[in-house]
Amino acid sequence: MTELPRDLLIQTATNAAPKLMERTETELAGSLVKSVGVNAPTVFKASLWRSAFEHIVSTPDEDYFSLIHHRSGGAVRESGSPDATATANSTTAHSMHEQQVWSSDGVVDFAHFYVPTPLVTGVFEQLNERDAAFDDFQFSLGSREPHMVSAMTAAAPMLFGDVAPSRMMLDSWGVIFAETLVRHHTVHGTNQTQQALGALPPVHIQRVIDYIEAHLDADLSLDALAGVAAQNVYHFAKRFRESVGEPPHAYVMRRRVLRAKALLKDGRLPLADIALECGFSGQSHFTTVFGAHTGATPGKYRRAVRG
Repeated sequence: MTELPRDLLIQTATNAAPKLMERTETELAGSLVKSVGVNAPTVFKASLWRSAFEHIVSTPDEDYFSLIHHRSGGAVRESGSPDATATANSTTAHSMHEQQVWSSDGVVDFAHFYVPTPLVTGVFEQLNERDAAFDDFQFSLGSREPHMVSAMTAAAPMLFGDVAPSRMMLDSWGVIFAETLVRHHTVHGTNQTQQALGALPPVHIQRVIDYIEAHLDADLSLDALAGVAAQNVYHFAKRFRESVGEPPHAYVMRRRVLRAKALLKDGRLPLADIALECGFSGQSHFTTVFGAHTGATPGKYRRAVRG
């Protein structure tokens, strides 16, 4: 079986926006609500849009699998599927082979999720023990395949909410979408068994935990943690969750909040310094995340624990 390169995410990370995102922004000027993963060295990227359109053209981009979630609004049609429509809470994907022309019945809220092709094909090869071909992947306009709909619905508030997603969260969602694509949108995907990979060996888990604690102030990546555990990113993400009961990005964020609590109780550092010490991008990010986890602002929490 072909093994995923351990530095695959590093190899595919880029600051640049996907070509499809740039083209959509040109075609639908002023319709971009939010984008994540752009202007930062990330693998997975996403964008949120709100617009009506009569004739928008999308061109193939073989660098990414570009997935579309029709969140709400009018029906959407595509020139290659004249008898099909996409309606609220359905999914589809941009073609990787040919130009497409899209139109909508009124205003539509939709999200694009861009998963790098090497990550998807790497996961395919892990699960199928052969090379992937584009013909292996199957999409239909207005699909309601429950696993993909569920993944998109769960991802949206984490990616497009008030708290900017970390690089590790973006990495993790890239792996989730890659596996969902392979398992549920390929010719033989339904025949693949969900085999548990098992927990990581205790010594590897301890190494990862120690590394996280020593680098909580840094912009941790899934690649880095997988390297510490001597795993590829796909196996690491699954085995870490089986070992500790939560995905890597959730564990790291929980540890950051716990460290912040300890520093707030200590009382010697100003809030801005605590934010940086715990790996938050700034005091505003710190306040938002801390409030989401504890129900209190850092200042209010410090006053409560210090009397």
